[in-house]
Parts: sequence; structure tokens; C-alpha cells
Amino acid sequence: MTRVLFILGALLCAVAGANAADMQDFYYGADPEKTAAYYVLKTAENPSNRANYYSLASVFKEFGENQKAIEAYLEILKLNPKEVRAHFELAKMYYYTGDAAKGEEMVNVLESKNMANWEVLYWHGCMLLETGRYEEAKIRFLQAIDENMYRNISYIKMAEAYEKTGDIDKALEYYKEAINKDKTYTELNRRIAVLHEKKQEFISAYKYWNKVVEVDTQDTEAREKAQKFAQFVPAIKQMIENDKKRKTDGRAAYTPPEKIRIKESAGFQQVKAGIITGARQVHFKHGSDFAVINHKGEELFKGAAVTDYELTAEKKGIFISDSEGNSRTLIGENSVIKPANENATAAFYNIAYGQGFYWAERADTTYRGDFVIVEKSGKINVINSLNMEEYLYGVIAAEIPPDWPEEALKAQAVSARTYTMKHLNSHKKDGYDVCATQHCAVYKGVSGENARTIAAVDATRGEVLYDAEGKLLSTFFSNCCGGHTEDVFEVWGYKESKSLKGVYDGDFNWKWKFPLAPFDLEEYVRSMPDVYCKAEGAAETSFRWIRYLDAQDLQRYVAKRKDIGRIKKVEPLKRARGGAVTRIRITGEKGVYEVKFDPIRSVMGKIRSNVIKWEYASDSEGFIKFIYIYGAGWGHSVGMCQRGLKGMSEKGKKYKEILRHYYSDSQIKKLYGD
Repeated sequence: MTRVLFILGALLCAVAGANAADMQDFYYGADPEKTAAYYVLKTAENPSNRANYYSLASVFKEFGENQKAIEAYLEILKLNPKEVRAHFELAKMYYYTGDAAKGEEMVNVLESKNMANWEVLYWHGCMLLETGRYEEAKIRFLQAIDENMYRNISYIKMAEAYEKTGDIDKALEYYKEAINKDKTYTELNRRIAVLHEKKQEFISAYKYWNKVVEVDTQDTEAREKAQKFAQFVPAIKQMIENDKKRKTDGRAAYTPPEKIRIKESAGFQQVKAGIITGARQVHFKHGSDFAVINHKGEELFKGAAVTDYELTAEKKGIFISDSEGNSRTLIGENSVIKPANENATAAFYNIAYGQGFYWAERADTTYRGDFVIVEKSGKINVINSLNMEEYLYGVIAAEIPPDWPEEALKAQAVSARTYTMKHLNSHKKDGYDVCATQHCAVYKGVSGENARTIAAVDATRGEVLYDAEGKLLSTFFSNCCGGHTEDVFEVWGYKESKSLKGVYDGDFNWKWKFPLAPFDLEEYVRSMPDVYCKAEGAAETSFRWIRYLDAQDLQRYVAKRKDIGRIKKVEPLKRARGGAVTRIRITGEKGVYEVKFDPIRSVMGKIRSNVIKWEYASDSEGFIKFIYIYGAGWGHSVGMCQRGLKGMSEKGKKYKEILRHYYSDSQIKKLYGD
């Protein structure tokens, strides 16, 4: 017997007399295993209450106790033989426990009664695939796609079916469509690369192995594959050279533009953004003649406008020269690049963004302001120094789409300004205030500016938020809360804040009473509640999603943090009020790994959020064969919901009202500006 079942008898005694509040403490607090015992007692006390059986099954599924979940669903069918949801869940559980034929019997019943939505069709396809009826499986997966073209798991399984029948071209077609539907599904890049290799399509294989490396720079296999192809395939060598030439030609033809500087007034805050860290070489071009000034105010070097220059870290320090190596000069550390024309900008080449995420890229980026060159551990850091408002010009359009409503853009501007001011000096040890990546805020300089977001920054100039205690607020924000934001204390263990409490993301909560019972939470993450962040364009990507991982993918993700071998169990240990899992236990053949807070998302397959429910199948040895994760939202869900900005502004809400909704008891103050 497994761990949960071993201790269930003892837990029954422990929860005797427990009420609904106790259940919440069990499920959301420090002992969710007691939740199963709680619902065992509740079903005994009230055997006609189907909701208790559903919650009992929901808990068992999370702990991998699928046979016990089957028993709970059978009890529901005793009460109501026509219960469609119980039939459907029971069919899945039979499939999970290795009885695909019995599962198929149940979905056949649903299909015969015209109750076959995309999920029924999808799971029927999985059952047919499991029993080797590949052509029939393809038909069901195609029907599932016709019913819901956004659910990429249907495309993945269709690809697997075509792999089984040896049609690699069609498998590739569906894998690529799947990743187009959800670009966070980065493990599919590996599958695609392998299939291109099988077809000896080495250029395509190289491109997809490169994509794997862009997301995970530590993936040794992918890096070795890409390097091998680059060395031994002449066409790839030529492609790389052509790409280099295009970049070189583009850089030669580019002139960094002039941007009229904001006339600063008293109180304007300055920001030092770390745009390059830990580089051996840095290449740049300035739109103006410039001088390199050391910390004593001495001029060390004079540079010409629209000329490529190179910074190089060597034993003696940092040197500057033109791209041909001429005028090579030691500039030491903490030198400043000062332009002759204060409105000039500068382009720095090959800036890294989104490392470790699907949007990872390197791009040539243009910036306003001055630049400080710092030597750090024998490498180069480049710091962009400019005022807060011009810094925000390069932030807002990277955080939310610039075509969103004006009030949404204003709310984002105030929130980002406050966050930056609160976190100045967060990288003090590195010599700057904030980084230019998603760890702080994505900052793309002039390259990321947009007229509408600039207007939003200007319209809110100097405005920041203070919390209920009168302190500058840590205005955290994330892409999509899924329907309920989370308490900062529960998600990260930070000090409790009245202004960072979880809130329902809607006008009226008629159904969802948080914290939710286990089955209600399962329904919540699988439904489409009418909340602000259910904004157009978000419904099938960031708002609600399903993630499928096979045993190898799950093991690979966990091993990046701790190698515990093949995975046996994934168990929830603690949840926040809005449903986010804040602590899990993963058991493998080599040991146990407990994970809390944000790393949960990485370990579980770079999933979009921690507001999740899951279910999985195990093989005859007790190891997980595959896992399905049902999720709501995208990001940590603390503070402001960015998708909610769009939803609230489309309902006519003004930016100050929006900010008060997400940051309770907060107030806006204007620190500077006209």
C-alpha cells in the first residue's frame, strides 16, 4: 500500500468531528493528507451528498491514488447512474490504471448519447492509441481538434499517433502546430529536433536543437548536437556565415536615432539599469561623438559617432578600441561614456532577454542616457544611467501590449514606476539598481518604446503607490491571475501586507467562495469563470491551460533541481487561499525532493502558474508514466493582474480604480513632475 493509504486509518481518528473550516486548514495548510480522511468521514455522515465524493476523488487523484478515486466515482454513480461527470472521470481513471478497454466502454456510452465534447473525444483517442488502434485514434484526435482547436494536447497526441504509424512528416506537422498553440511547451522542440534528425534534415534539426539550448543553456545534449551539425554540415556552416553577414551589414547601415530628453525638474529619480552583465566582450555604436571619462573626471578616450567599438576584459582591465582594434586604450573601471549630444542614443549588440524561457533571444538594442562601464570579477558590466521616466519608456511596452486601452497602460505605468522605486539598489552588489530582465522588469530601451505607452508614462509622471501603512508599496504584478490574486505572505513567505492581499478578480463572486473545496478548485481551474482577466486573446493560453508531460520530460525537469531518478509521486503539501500550490513533495527512486514557491513551476515543466490540480498514471513498478496538469493563470498572481487591467479598462474602469482593486487600501502620490 502507498503512503496515503497506510496512514488513512490513523487520520480518520484525527479528523473526527472536523468541520468545513478544519478541511480548509487540512487542504490549504500543513497537512493536506488529512483532507482525504475528512471526506471519508463526511461521506459516511451524509452518504447522499455527491459533492463530498467528488472532493474525495479529487484529493485521491492528486496523491496518485487512482483506484481509490475510482471507488469514489462508483459511489456517485450508485446515487445517480446518469451522472455524466462521474462517467467521464471514471473512464479516465480506468485508463490511468491500465484498463483502457474499460475506459473506452464508458466514453462510448457518452458518445452514443451525444455527450462527446472535445475532452471525451481526446481521451477516447488516448485509449485507442494505448490499445494499438492508431487509425481510429487519429480520427478521435481530429474530432477533438475540430471541437476545440486551441487545446494543444490534442495535436501532441495526434503527432504521437503518426509517429506510431511511421509517418514522420505528419508527426512533425502536428508537433509544430502544438508548440505554435502554446510556445511554453518547449520540450516539444526536442521531439521535433529528433524527428528531423531521423529524416536527415540536418538544417532543421540544428535549428530546433538551438531552440532547446536557448531555453536551457545547461542542456549538454542539445548543445553538443547543435555544435556537431554546425561543424560538419556545410550548408549549416554557410547559413551561420550568412546570418553573421546580415547582422554585420545591418549594424553598419544603422544609425542610433536622436531622442529629445525629458526636461527634468526637482525630485526626478535616476535609475541605473544593468543591461549587460558578465561579458568578456561588448560591441556598441553611439549616435554621437563621445568621451570615456574615468571616476576622477579625466578624459581617457574620444570616440566618433556611428562607429563600431569594442570593449574587452583582460588581465590589466577593460580596453576600448574600434572594431578593427585601432586606438586601443585602457579605461579601467567605473568609466562613463558621455555623448557630446545629450539627445543621442547608443546601440549595444547581442543583448540577452528571457534566458530560460521560451521567448529567450539575443537582440541589438538601442538605449538613451549615459553608460557606466564596470569591471566585475574580470568581466564587463554595462550600466545604463537615465531618469526614471525615460527608463519606463523602455519597460511598459515589454510588459503589456501597447494597443491595450489607455487606462490599462496608465495603471501599468504607475505600478512599474512604484516597483522600480521600491527596488532601487536591489542589485547594489552588482553596481546598479535594477536588471534589464524579467527578474526585475524587461527593459528594452529605445527599441522597446511605443508612442501609446510613452503617453501613459507621461500622463502619470511621478505618480507612485503607497500602502495602508504609508510606505512605498512593492507593486508586484504578473500576466494573469486566473480569477483570484494571492496573498504575498502565502506565496513567498514575505511579511503580510494589507495592500497585497488576494482578491477576487471580478465584479461579483456568485459561485466561487475562496478558499475552495478540493473538487470546487478542480472545477475552477477547468472552467472559464467570468472574471476581469478572461480578456480577449487570453482564454486558451494564459487564462486556462492543460499541460501533459511524459515520464522522461517530468524526470528531466526535476533533475535540473535535484536528480532523484524516476518519479513515483507528486504530492501537494500547502496551498494559498486562491488555490496556488506553495509547497510540493516529489518522491523518486533515489530520494525525496520538497519544493516551495516559484521553483514549483520550473520543476513541474515550466508551467504557467502554481494554481494547479493534477492527475497522473503509474506503471506496474509504481513510477509515473505521464501527468496531466490543469492550470489557471500565468505568473505568481501576487498584486496586479495584467490581463485584468485589460478586462477592467474595457468595462470602463479608470486607472486609479484599477490600482485600488488590486492593491487594497493603497493611495497614489505624485512625487515629481508637472
